[in-house]
Amino acid sequence: MIKLRVNSGKSLSVRKGEKLIHALSRAGLLITAACGGKGQCGLCQVKILNPNPAGKFENELIPAIKRRQGYRLACRYRIDSDTSVILPVIRSRKRKPISDLGLALDLGTTVIKGSTIDMATGKVNSHAKTYNLQNNYGADIVTRISIALDGKYQILRKLLLNSIMQLTKQLGIRNPINTVVVGNPVMSSFFLNKPLIGLARYPFNSEVNEEHTLTDTPGYVFPAIASFVGGDTLAGILAAGLDRAIEPTLYIDLGTNGEVVLATRERIYVTSTAAGPAFEGVGINSGTLAVPGAVARVFIRQKQIIFQTINKKRPIGFCASGLIDMTAVLLQSGYLKDNGRLRWSFEYKGLLLIQDDIRKLQLSIGAIHTGIKLLLKKAGLSAVKIKKIILTGEFGSTLDPQAMMCIGLLPNIKAKIIGKPDMALNGALMVLKNNKLLRSLKEIKKKCLHVDIAREPSFEKTYIKSLSLTPWN
Repeated sequence: MIKLRVNSGKSLSVRKGEKLIHALSRAGLLITAACGGKGQCGLCQVKILNPNPAGKFENELIPAIKRRQGYRLACRYRIDSDTSVILPVIRSRKRKPISDLGLALDLGTTVIKGSTIDMATGKVNSHAKTYNLQNNYGADIVTRISIALDGKYQILRKLLLNSIMQLTKQLGIRNPINTVVVGNPVMSSFFLNKPLIGLARYPFNSEVNEEHTLTDTPGYVFPAIASFVGGDTLAGILAAGLDRAIEPTLYIDLGTNGEVVLATRERIYVTSTAAGPAFEGVGINSGTLAVPGAVARVFIRQKQIIFQTINKKRPIGFCASGLIDMTAVLLQSGYLKDNGRLRWSFEYKGLLLIQDDIRKLQLSIGAIHTGIKLLLKKAGLSAVKIKKIILTGEFGSTLDPQAMMCIGLLPNIKAKIIGKPDMALNGALMVLKNNKLLRSLKEIKKKCLHVDIAREPSFEKTYIKSLSLTPWN
């Protein structure tokens, strides 16, 4: 066996040829690789003493000066001899201690978010987010289910729990007096240590469709609605007030599962789509979360492309809103065809978009587009009947409705469009503040009708048409 020494003081025994990121994960050492270890995001950089020569991915993603200092990608580096690695030190901000803190968690496939509140006043005390370390083993839930059933369930569960531990350190909380958790059915299953076999094959039943109370600490886990539509969607419906909708309203979560909800006075139609993580910046060459420096808006002024970044910091990548705007600008300027063909790679201010990036975004757009159309068909409505569209997800502070309609993400209609990040987390906070709302959740579930769009007769035809980056209604 080979020795791996870490600056945290740990010394590990590893197999020759083992990937560095897997060895670190087994030891509970936190490394983010949002692309699933494919060498695309560049987030898993670590410093190695006397490293092996840099490979193709490291030459592309790590600046030359850092490569010379010994930085390599943990997801690509294979250990072939005794190795010493220096991991980045994560420091938590010191916060004023409050004894009566409650904790709300949103367990996302790509990103985990949390907030603490002062239970005495109901005021939010802290808010933070972190990458889900399960990304090291795959960016989507189908891949993770497969890996879990292949004998690595507890490894993936440990990664999720380590991610939550990292988040709670950022939030400055150890022992909340109450906890409310929301998540998609796969993440909730991992959290509750429930089997995933039911979600591996049709009819895709999970063991988290009923509410769960935590046993080791006071807390509550939102139940899933059905299939891959989880408690996070239920929380979003609660926060958006969709159970009280008078006019047809769309609710769309621009996340990996791409949940789409159509609320009418009589019914709430729900589905999940295989949108993938493009809207969360994963797998996109210059993708990122909505953090300081993320490009949140793109537009043309006097024939010049203008980037607006979060907190006016130096551009580090495109979050969802910036990526949507950039795609619309490329379409309008002729760089990009409506079939998704990029005439040539686009690079500006150090940010690169290539054909593969556009294809991934195109698949995400097509998935959401298809979900909207098939829910409308199930409800017997046309797109023009929609009066309001609520979008949630990992985007910047603003979303441009015209850009979203231009690329075919939303129907080209005169509806009120509202961007509200963190709706699922807001629903969890509402219940944390007022547990009487638990009765409302049961009524909402009764009103929901799950639509398995993949089994709808017109699914394939609708999806193929939805891949065109053109306006529709």
